Amino acid sequence: MKTHTLLLAALLAGCAGPSAGSLPPDESAELALYTAEQTLLGDAIYRGRVQRRGPDDGALFTYQRHVIVDGEHQVSSHLTLSEDDQSGVVLHQASHDAQYRVQWLRELHAQTGLVGTVDIADDGTATFEVSVDGSTRSRTETGDAPVQVGPTLFGFALAHWGELLGGDAVPLRFAVLKDLRTYRFVLELEATDAETTSFTMRASSPFVAAAVPAMRLTFDTDTHEVVRYEGAVPPFANEDGKLVEFEGRVDYTFLATQYL
Repeated sequence: MKTHTLLLAALLAGCAGPSAGSLPPDESAELALYTAEQTLLGDAIYRGRVQRRGPDDGALFTYQRHVIVDGEHQVSSHLTLSEDDQSGVVLHQASHDAQYRVQWLRELHAQTGLVGTVDIADDGTATFEVSVDGSTRSRTETGDAPVQVGPTLFGFALAHWGELLGGDAVPLRFAVLKDLRTYRFVLELEATDAETTSFTMRASSPFVAAAVPAMRLTFDTDTHEVVRYEGAVPPFANEDGKLVEFEGRVDYTFLATQYL
């Protein structure tokens, strides 16, 4: 019980938002290059409009998915931009196979200055390394459920589409680099009709679930294109000069003929 209490306290404390920071010069230049030359990240798949969860109240950010495919292997990038598309905010790049099994994730976070990676071994062992303001931390974690990250989550749901529609609950571990750990979730069907199909992703631990609301992934039932995502998002809102976590709603416009 003491461990659960400490975990919940840490999660709730994190909701106040992290300290602002800046990327090292090389990573800052890299993020600026990708912002200016997004074709370097591969083919554009979709564009997302990021706002607070709920009714339309104006975009805070935009982001685009880009993919480079090499046979059964691909690198998927999510580039979050300022609302005017002029500045890069967050870059997530993940290497994975066609079934969205993750090999690694890399993150550059311009708001906090975080530079991090997680490498996933075949047995599910996750090795984290994160640097902020010149201070580097690392951690290794074992586990049995598959590790998922932002750029692979929708693909993971699509890879398990039949199981989810059949009523199965699919477990996963979601990697959070700033925490140097994964959190256990369960993905399951929420609702489906002729137009849309929605899945919910809930934390397995009731203590984590108390601090992290369920996420919702909504797809077009026929085309399997992503329609909307609701839940935690990588960028932070700026409120009176402070970075604050927020629950987001992302509405998607497809730029490709299918999801990759």
